[in-house]
Amino acid sequence: MKRIFLAAISLLFLALLPSCKKTQGIQNQGIVGKWLLIEIYDGYLNGGGFKWNKIDIENSHTLEFTPDGKYTRQENVNGNNQKCYGTYEFQYSKVVVSTFCEILPDTLTISELKPTSLIIDRQGIEGTIRYKYKAIK
Repeated sequence: MKRIFLAAISLLFLALLPSCKKTQGIQNQGIVGKWLLIEIYDGYLNGGGFKWNKIDIENSHTLEFTPDGKYTRQENVNGNNQKCYGTYEFQYSKVVVSTFCEILPDTLTISELKPTSLIIDRQGIEGTIRYKYKAIK
């Protein structure tokens, strides 16, 4: 009887095991978290490729949004590690970022926000430029 009970428990465990999903990668809570730029959709910019272009890690940057409204952008510019600090706030579907690195606030439009990915649109002279980020530690 004890063997039948153990066998039944084992079969139940094996049947339920595939239903346990592992989350892939890091997941952020809304916009709060750290994001790595992985692709740019340039549209009309630089001749208009109109496709997603992968970004090498050495040409990338990170964005970090904290729960208390603080913003950090870190990038490698000509071999120099550069950080911009500031604040952010939501205004409808836009995030307005004010930093000490730029005179005017930067308005970012969020076109996609998932726990593992973020797409931000910036309006440029030649149209909208889209930036795709992935969640990182």
